[in-house]
Amino acid sequence: MALKKQKLNDAYLSKGLISYIDPESAASEQYRSIRTNIELLPVQEQLRLLMVTSPDYREGKTLTAMNLAVSMAQQGKRILIIDGHVKKDDLSSMFNLSDHIGLTNVLSGKAELMDAVHPTDIGRLDVLPSGTCTDHISELLHPQAMQEIIDAGKEQYDMIVIDGPPVLHASEVKLLAHYCDGVVMVIRNGRTKNESAMNAKETLEFAGAKIIGIIMNQI
Repeated sequence: MALKKQKLNDAYLSKGLISYIDPESAASEQYRSIRTNIELLPVQEQLRLLMVTSPDYREGKTLTAMNLAVSMAQQGKRILIIDGHVKKDDLSSMFNLSDHIGLTNVLSGKAELMDAVHPTDIGRLDVLPSGTCTDHISELLHPQAMQEIIDAGKEQYDMIVIDGPPVLHASEVKLLAHYCDGVVMVIRNGRTKNESAMNAKETLEFAGAKIIGIIMNQI
């Protein structure tokens, strides 16, 4: 199904999506450095499914996930970014897709992955919004449904990036993390409490998540 390319909501361009609006900036170079570090990780299997999360709200995980995805797409790779934060859907709002079918609809079997994906005007970057299904996502994240998304996504994309919910506020983050090849946790300088960061790290480790790095957000 042919879909019109989604443009970013102008209100979000001023909120730090630096890799898109100023790719030659020092901050964009930092994201490229993080991208390179991820590519050079000494992992046994190729990292194809990455989740970005944070301990709490307002720590910059969504903008970090978007900047990383944009940086990857700028290499000419085909990238899918998924809004896994169903309760808040900031990523979907970035593209005015909050009322579109997406992740929850695919998980519930009411839509096929590629029918719910939207191309963007950013290189080869596509976005899967959070979805309109009202069922609780924890009940939808059963192994078969999630594996079907992963298998279909890996056939179409070089990398899948999930903008996950904050670890300490959503039980589903543990299920999402369990399926990922790697997890990056974002903490915000001057905001994230040490105790919250440690609790989030322990929660992810208990879920069997492969934490590949922690990003200190200065914004």
